[in-house]
Amino acid sequence: MASSRFEPNWSKLNCQNSCLSQLTDPFQFLLPPDSLLKSYQKSTSKFIWNSAPKVKNATTIAPFSQGGLKIIDIKSYASCLRIAWLARVRRVEDPDLPGWRQFLNSLLKPFEGVSFLACNYNMKFFPRRFPLFYKKALADWFSFTKKPGHPLSVSEFSQIIIWNNQVLLIDQKPFFFPDWARVGIFYLGRIFEPDGSFLSFTSFRSRFGNISCLDWFRFGQIRDCIPAQWRITFLKDFSSFNLIDFTIPPIPKFFNSGTSSFVNLSGQRSQVYYQILSRSLYIPPKSADAWSRDLGILDIIPYFR
Repeated sequence: MASSRFEPNWSKLNCQNSCLSQLTDPFQFLLPPDSLLKSYQKSTSKFIWNSAPKVKNATTIAPFSQGGLKIIDIKSYASCLRIAWLARVRRVEDPDLPGWRQFLNSLLKPFEGVSFLACNYNMKFFPRRFPLFYKKALADWFSFTKKPGHPLSVSEFSQIIIWNNQVLLIDQKPFFFPDWARVGIFYLGRIFEPDGSFLSFTSFRSRFGNISCLDWFRFGQIRDCIPAQWRITFLKDFSSFNLIDFTIPPIPKFFNSGTSSFVNLSGQRSQVYYQILSRSLYIPPKSADAWSRDLGILDIIPYFR
């Protein structure tokens, strides 16, 4: 049976996925220009469809079970390779091994080192002068959507990372106090009492010891930059506050809207990142009912069923 002109060439589809394996290694260490990625996407789409594509790329990237064709989006593919590269940096506990991890850690020293990857950061605050490859990799990393809206529980609120947070701003920009991080202050819950009230500065100093008496101003700035809605959430129910372990170092997480749970981003393979990213870009195909409603043609429905 002759294939329809509205269908892709299935053998060419498999060929495209095989050719991508040749680009995996270069894309992990080189930064391809956007013009090259656009040209590749355009040429491969024309190669697969034998003409201009008949379906949006945001639909074809989905698996067959969701109405897609599993066509790889080259821009997302390159981004996920860089994200997986950063994840390997985050997995290593010893910053002295090997040298390339030590170099990146030194670049990120003003931002808390590689722990910076666990923060809720916005790249619009990032300095302009920075190695281009690393800057692009960080932009890809922070492009993963965090859980939207305000924290809904005391646990979520208390474990918000203070440092480099795009919501907690002093002088209209995120902040990081290295001396506070060294004594184990990472989470917002550290400046609250178990009854939901703010710690006094005297109690704060006695709890963490090495805090200078001159830090009362910075302590007040952090308290003032907390959104009012977040404080209301905390005051609703603080009974679980004592069960939270604030000694655990920050871990990069992504909120998976499909399962309503958090995914640990460190230590995952590039395929995992690609699945997460493509799911956020996915646009479902239109059903026959949607087509008939939009076009105002009710008679076409029986022909699609």
